[in-house]
Amino acid sequence: MKVLHFLLLLHLKVLGIASQYECPAKGEITKSNLDRAYFVAKVQVVGERLQTDKNYYLYDIRYSDFYATYHDLDYTKKYATRTLGYYAYCAAPLVNGTYYVIGCFSYETHRCRIVREFDKLTETEKERIKSMISSAYYYYLGWYAY
Repeated sequence: MKVLHFLLLLHLKVLGIASQYECPAKGEITKSNLDRAYFVAKVQVVGERLQTDKNYYLYDIRYSDFYATYHDLDYTKKYATRTLGYYAYCAAPLVNGTYYVIGCFSYETHRCRIVREFDKLTETEKERIKSMISSAYYYYLGWYAY
């Protein structure tokens, strides 16, 4: 039975469906999550839409700062999603006009799994983001917390 369950999840993952059912991690930003992120950025929610089937919300975002990226900055600016999508059953929707730090595991709408209100970042979380400079895999782009 476990094998069948594993095969089903694997099949859904291949189709790109399973990843869309995850809710964003709105708690503490962990090193593990940062290590998986393609990029980390500060964004502002500038619009919200409830999809017609009422199963998920779409949030229009505007980037204000990019803190780290796996690719170069031009590539990330070009391909980073302009919309975040989360299922309605995910706790605490995003607030229009609020700034968040996001970490995205790909450039797709449903793959930004780190979401934390910018004003609620702890010093430890800020240091974790700043420590990405020591990784050979990232271009560190600076920290401008203003």
